Amino acid sequence: MYAYNLDFSMKRKLERFYWICWLFILYWVVHIKLSWNHIQRDVMLLVIEFMKTINIITTTISGSIKDWQKMKLLEKEFQKHYFGKVSVFEFDSHKGAKEKAHELIEKGETIIVSAGGAGIS
Repeated sequence: MYAYNLDFSMKRKLERFYWICWLFILYWVVHIKLSWNHIQRDVMLLVIEFMKTINIITTTISGSIKDWQKMKLLEKEFQKHYFGKVSVFEFDSHKGAKEKAHELIEKGETIIVSAGGAGIS
């Protein structure tokens, strides 16, 4: 009879141990899943931040013809070092370049490069 009680109590202890193990595993799976979701969110925010559009505003009124030919290569040069979208806007006047810069800022663009003498104020 004593052996039967011992077996029964050992069986209960093992059952409790198994339940505790499963709860422990479940806790860590949920914890890792929640952590992974935070990691995924942070990585996505970094990717979105990194992949913003580079807006290049150029003017053709200042500089030599040679400079104008360089302006055509700007997009390719930026894409060699940046994996996001690159947009190039050409204008014949500083006024047009300024207006485009203000328009981009109003749209929420944050990366604006002035090239070829296009001043932004």
